[in-house]
Amino acid sequence: MLAYFKERKQMRHQRRVRSAVVVLLSEHVFAQLSAEQQARVDLAVIAEYRKYWMFAWWMRRSDNPPDTVAVDRAYAMQRMAIPTGVVSLSWSDVLPPRTNYREFMYQDIGVNDFVRFDPATDEAISYLRSLGVALSEEQTHAFQWLEAQKARYP
Repeated sequence: MLAYFKERKQMRHQRRVRSAVVVLLSEHVFAQLSAEQQARVDLAVIAEYRKYWMFAWWMRRSDNPPDTVAVDRAYAMQRMAIPTGVVSLSWSDVLPPRTNYREFMYQDIGVNDFVRFDPATDEAISYLRSLGVALSEEQTHAFQWLEAQKARYP
């Protein structure tokens, strides 16, 4: 029974690492696009939601964190053939296929798996840095950063 829980914990950790790679890479690539390309990506996300008769209301809120839309933007950038900026890594390498309503709603990788201040996010940051992705200072605020802040301000 204990082995079952260890296995589930390891699977959750791997999902969080994959999700963090997608979210961080999507945020990085989206920030480097021009304003026109960013608008086209957001319109592609809205079009995908409309295809399934849903309204992406959360995209228009100013208090919406970028993590919630990053996975959808990654899928949109994949459909629009916008490169990741890493030669050895394409969107199809990090994103599972999403072709129908069921995969759209219950995808294996998503924002629900992404936790900003988690050790899995630190693994994703080091993985992306090893590939040569220059993440912004804000994107590297993860578990190690939080622990350093806790030690600094007890």
